[in-house]
Amino acid sequence: MKPIPQPNLSINHHFLREKLRKEIDEKKKLLLAMAEILEQLKIDLALVKREYNIRIGRLYLKLDQLDLEILKYNRIENFIDEGFSKDEALKSAEESLKGREDSIGINIKR
Repeated sequence: MKPIPQPNLSINHHFLREKLRKEIDEKKKLLLAMAEILEQLKIDLALVKREYNIRIGRLYLKLDQLDLEILKYNRIENFIDEGFSKDEALKSAEESLKGREDSIGINIKR
């Protein structure tokens, strides 16, 4: 009986190693591409967050302005009920709210 030929393991081992290296190189390239995409997404997210904060900040400022206007007209109404003239009530209301408008950086005088 003839002996069964043994495969050349060094050739298979070399072939397998090269195949694995190619796969590793492809995975590295993919990882680098994904890392670049991730960094771009982080930049985009930061820009969106900044724009969101600007828009929301403007809305909060507008809300503060409206709250002060409501408070001003309520105070004017109270001063008039106490017997002040319209001009005196307006002046007194604006003076009483001066500290609040300074603290939020707005002006409620019309």
